[in-house]
Amino acid sequence: MARIDLKVSFAEKDEAKTLGARWDKDLKTWYIPDGVDASLFAKWLHVPTAISDEPEYRIRSINYFIACSHTLCWKCQQQTKVFAFILPEEHQEYIYDDEDEEGYWSNYEAIGTMSNVLKLELSVWKRLQTFTKLYKPAYSKQAGGRYFMNHCEHCNATQGDFFMHSEPGGAFFPTTEGEAGRITVYPIAEPFEGNGSMTYSSVDFLEYMKHDSV
Repeated sequence: MARIDLKVSFAEKDEAKTLGARWDKDLKTWYIPDGVDASLFAKWLHVPTAISDEPEYRIRSINYFIACSHTLCWKCQQQTKVFAFILPEEHQEYIYDDEDEEGYWSNYEAIGTMSNVLKLELSVWKRLQTFTKLYKPAYSKQAGGRYFMNHCEHCNATQGDFFMHSEPGGAFFPTTEGEAGRITVYPIAEPFEGNGSMTYSSVDFLEYMKHDSV
């Protein structure tokens, strides 16, 4: 497979490097190494996207919550802090109509939790880094690609999203008011933009979570 080079400005080099890009010192250019998801680097690709009206970020909100919970590390068997994003009602997702292949922004009337985050607007990631430096892109064998993952604060092992977000009773999948009470949420009065998957609960557990200020 031909190597994919990137057009990265000096101001954005750290962001590209953290996502997995590498620097070719001979050709003086950043590139995507084999095995790294090219979709993470869409804004630095030399070629245009296939759909001209597709936005860089397909999920957005005028504000959001940073959620903090705990999970048992599979490797060292210690409790470790983990983080996620919760979006309020009225957040939007850019979707496509299968019939005419045109995209549009759809409003969601429910609170959702974001997982398998592929890409974050830089200001959102920097805000999260004031809480933790251990939420960063990593390769998941189970998912077959890279996404932003929590890492154990004790042994640095990756903590995959599936158990925390998709298994009842997981760190971000409360099924009772008591389980919701173990999650602390911090309201962030700033815009959110990112790419990933949204999950919704039939019960609004947000009111039972601990609310704290930044």
